[in-house]
Amino acid sequence: MNILGISAYYHDSAACLFRDGQVIAAAGEERFTRKKHDHGFPDNAIRYCLAEGKIQAKDLDYVGFYDKPLVKFERILLTYIATFPKSFRSFNKAVPLWLTQKLRIPALIRKHMGYDGEVLFGDHHMSHAASSFLVSPFKEAAILTLDGVGEWSTATQGVGRDREIQLWNEIRFPHSLGLLYSAFTYFLGFKVNSAEYKVMGLAPYGEPRFVDQIMKEIIHVGEDGSFKMNMDYFAYDYGLTMTNGKFSQLFGIPVREGEGKLEQVHKDLAASVQKVTEEIVLRMCRTLNRDTGLTNLCMAGGVALNCVANGKVLRSGMFEDIWIQPAAGDAGGALGAAYAVWHIREGKERVLKRRGDAMNGAYLGPEFSDKDIRRSIDNFGAKACHYQEFEELANAVATRLAEGKVIGEKPCELKQIRSNERRPINPFETRQNLPQRLDDPIGERDDRLSRGIAKRRPQHLHDKAQQERIRQNPEHDVDDQFECGLEHRSGFLSGFVAQLLRPFRRVFHRCDYARLHAIRFQRRERTFRCTAFRRDLRAQSGRRRSGETHARE
Repeated sequence: MNILGISAYYHDSAACLFRDGQVIAAAGEERFTRKKHDHGFPDNAIRYCLAEGKIQAKDLDYVGFYDKPLVKFERILLTYIATFPKSFRSFNKAVPLWLTQKLRIPALIRKHMGYDGEVLFGDHHMSHAASSFLVSPFKEAAILTLDGVGEWSTATQGVGRDREIQLWNEIRFPHSLGLLYSAFTYFLGFKVNSAEYKVMGLAPYGEPRFVDQIMKEIIHVGEDGSFKMNMDYFAYDYGLTMTNGKFSQLFGIPVREGEGKLEQVHKDLAASVQKVTEEIVLRMCRTLNRDTGLTNLCMAGGVALNCVANGKVLRSGMFEDIWIQPAAGDAGGALGAAYAVWHIREGKERVLKRRGDAMNGAYLGPEFSDKDIRRSIDNFGAKACHYQEFEELANAVATRLAEGKVIGEKPCELKQIRSNERRPINPFETRQNLPQRLDDPIGERDDRLSRGIAKRRPQHLHDKAQQERIRQNPEHDVDDQFECGLEHRSGFLSGFVAQLLRPFRRVFHRCDYARLHAIRFQRRERTFRCTAFRRDLRAQSGRRRSGETHARE
């Protein structure tokens, strides 16, 4: 059975080909287009995966999409309605894109791929959980997913046993640890959904002197790790920025300009939000360990890329072993969608390996011959050296780094190549000799360097037309960071949204994995408990959630 997993239209678009219990290939679209965090449809990644599997689109049994656009669109509309008229500018930018693109996923898949089979949709955080637990070497494990936002959830806790996953705790929008971190990323002058790693890297240079202020004014954290944010300081639920003027007043400084000077106060803010993040993650893990009694932990979601927080969890000793999805962000959702279809929808049992995980490492993307690499080097007129022995190469690279020079080939990202330590690396002599390509956004030092996963140039660098398209590097139309939602929904609003979405219901006639767990929740102070049940979105307009308790739709 051939299953293609896809993530697209938010950030980090990717594709994964899964066949009879094994990953055949997986790749991020940015590796081909050279647009960092490319959010477009992953045409190139899909073509690569199909070619690697020696199949065509007609040979696919299923295509799995990593989240449920209709449910996410409901959240966005409810937010815009509740925050109108402040939300009008954001609404005016986002909704046209939704109506023409993001709500037409099945049609776009068939258009781009020529695929006529079944398209399945999984819950965003279930895809994250599947990308971690179902891939891990554990028979059973506690599961923690943390990110900016999925459909409604921003964090979930649960457990995985064999091929089953149950998520029983969640925190909902707009309260989000990922968005809290992104808000400080924005405030410190870095790019949201891209440069959060810079905040983590800046933190050691500061003192966490704002921790008490953050915990008192901005976010209230419970002993179990649950939290609630004071939305008076944020604008991401209605505007095109992450924070508002009150946030600046709290800390006594304005939003830092992107290329502005980094003052000590900026370093102290980075250290403070990093400390808060670590404390919340530690409390969540401590609660999860107490509730499950399990010794293994699986993590996924964008916040799981915070390797400093992960290190604190590991050194705490509360879990004996931890497995974190290398592509923990949305790119890994493509992998999780494919695994969920195979194990959860089709009910196929997992086969655990004696050593390693089901991914066989993260090198699942394109590999390049010496001829391919030489062609790319010659096209850019770059200076390069070829080494036959790895030891000779390592010494040359270490020497150049010690001299403060720049190395052209840099490691890292969701499975771009198969490991071959004898493949030559191309050390450029000086920064002045670097090709113009390295000035593109993809040339920035990547946050995924901390993951130790290899990143390589795509096969098409020798194509002149492709090079020209890459240099243009158009910006994203709308940033998913600003597609935010509400904590509560009223029956009136939900009914209104159901009527508004009625013309699109036929498009989503298959909006769930048949046996995937959807979730209903009851609000208990700051912690949200949940029970699992099967959900059919075709009937969701019949019964709506209202009041403090979210009833089954």
